Amino acid sequence: MFREFALPVIAERCEWFDYSMYHLDGMQAVVHLDALLEIDELDAIEWTPQAGIEEGGSPRWYDMYRRIIEAGKSIQAIRVRPDEVAPLLDAVGTKGVYITLAELDEKTAVELAEAVKPYRRPQRPDRF
Repeated sequence: MFREFALPVIAERCEWFDYSMYHLDGMQAVVHLDALLEIDELDAIEWTPQAGIEEGGSPRWYDMYRRIIEAGKSIQAIRVRPDEVAPLLDAVGTKGVYITLAELDEKTAVELAEAVKPYRRPQRPDRF
């Protein structure tokens, strides 16, 4: 039923936007991932695990993230702990990866900024 009723509507809505993202919410929704990845106009998938299971930075989700990226989509991993950032980037790469962090204090933010320097592209002199 998802393919028959929801997928055409989602694809049509994706055509309206310059950039589109689908909020994949919970394990029950994962069964629709392959169908969503078939939508050419869809640019990104935000994965939100439900309460009570591993958050977005867990190695449990690396294979799913790789599938999304291999399908030409970006991913948004949410509630990633600072100590999960580098392993996540090592596992899935940096291209097309957007990470939102779980709780972050100033000291940890400074440490994390230093830790992710090797993953950042060099800035061109004509860019901010």
